[in-house]
Amino acid sequence: MRSPDGIRPVDTLVQNVYDPTRRDRPGRSGVVKIVWFLKRAEHLTQQEFEDWWLERHVPVARVAPGLRRYVVNLPGRDDLAGKPAGDCEWDGVAEQWFDDDDALNAAYSRPVASDVRADTLAHVSRLERLIVRELEIDLPADA
Repeated sequence: MRSPDGIRPVDTLVQNVYDPTRRDRPGRSGVVKIVWFLKRAEHLTQQEFEDWWLERHVPVARVAPGLRRYVVNLPGRDDLAGKPAGDCEWDGVAEQWFDDDDALNAAYSRPVASDVRADTLAHVSRLERLIVRELEIDLPADA
C-alpha cells in the first residue's frame, strides 16, 4: 500500500519477482537505469540525511518526466555473513529507470533540475552516478 507521499517499504522477497510485462523491467530494450551513490554532508546525521532525501528531494525527483521507476535504498542492519571489513562508504543508493536516453536527458534538462542538483549538493559530500545494464540471472530450481 502506498502512503500519500508515494513512499512505501518494499518486501525484499517480493521486490525480486521478475515480471516480463512490467514497463520498467530491467533488460527492456532501450531502458536506461541509473544507480546513484550518495554520501551525506558531514553536518548531517544519517537520520537528517534520510529526512531530507525522503521529504524534500523525492517529492521533486519522483515527478520527473519520463521517470518510470525510482527506488531509494537506505542502510539497514549489517550483522550478517559476508560483510567487508570497515564501514560502508555510502549513506544511500538510488535507482532510476527511464524509457531511453531522450527521456533521461529531458528529465535532467528541465528547469527545476538545476535547483534540485544545487539542493542535492548542499546535502551530500560525495555523489557518484553509474549508468548500468542490469542482467537478471536465473537461479537453479533447487537454490
